[in-house]
Amino acid sequence: MRSQAEYKGSVAQATRRRPQSSLDARGSAPDTYRIMPVKAFIVLFGASMILAGCGSPGGSCIPPPVAPDLTGNWQIQSNVASVTNPLVAIVLFGALESNGNQVSGTFRFANLSDPTTCGLDEVVSVAGAVDSKGNLTFTSSTLPNGTTIKAQMEISGAQPPYTGAGTIEVDGTTCTFATAPSIGEQFMNTSGAYAGTFTPGTLGSPGSGPSAAISLALTQLAIPGPDGQFAANGTINYQIGSCSGSAPISGDVSGAGVTLSSGSTPPASLQVLTFIGTSNPAATAISAGIVSFVPAPCSSDPESNASYFGKLDRQ
Repeated sequence: MRSQAEYKGSVAQATRRRPQSSLDARGSAPDTYRIMPVKAFIVLFGASMILAGCGSPGGSCIPPPVAPDLTGNWQIQSNVASVTNPLVAIVLFGALESNGNQVSGTFRFANLSDPTTCGLDEVVSVAGAVDSKGNLTFTSSTLPNGTTIKAQMEISGAQPPYTGAGTIEVDGTTCTFATAPSIGEQFMNTSGAYAGTFTPGTLGSPGSGPSAAISLALTQLAIPGPDGQFAANGTINYQIGSCSGSAPISGDVSGAGVTLSSGSTPPASLQVLTFIGTSNPAATAISAGIVSFVPAPCSSDPESNASYFGKLDRQ
């Protein structure tokens, strides 16, 4: 056991130097003589920690939870349990923007149960909020037919790309869609270089023959357009046997969809090239359902055409 003189000395030393932790200041004796200096030291130490911040030696703090930043490209839809003809589903392709816990966005909306009457590619704005637990709710502006879209989802993931699951509905006097399970997916920016080997398709010619080595250099704008789509442009290069070529392309990225083309009136020396595909959420790969060439690569027949399909991996 230490004497009172030794204990006084230790307390005095503690008040002259910063301890490694607040545990250095603990005492066990109940009398005022020993407790008061220790209390004073703890108060001073606590105040210094507040002034110094969480990064000072010996200190620690847990930051308060914050709402996830959902800014970016999103696809949200009712969870289709089975495929029907016509397809009964609600789909939103577009962009969300977070401002603190407030969320707004612009989407193209389709009610696939009756797209002619109830809407196909209608542009709607949405507004809502997301809390620190990742619970997102939003409501759309009123559509021309008087209906509104409402959705709620629980956002999952520690960082983008986020996913969500919840419900979605369409309310109003016409074209209503009863509350149904929904899923949502965020898709990262596709800007980058991609390459892959493609197989001849059955649309047009050749339908068989050598595979195509295709590369894509793509730049996607970070800010969406007024319809919620993200403009993109770049260059496609291809090598098919001894035939090679290159074409500038442009188009849009919206939800999973990547739609690019060389335009309807390219220079006479270039093909009309169409690229229709989908990106995975992390944008590490783009799968093309069709890459179409008119005329076919290296063909002397201006009416010929050829198609290929395959996957491009980010390089």
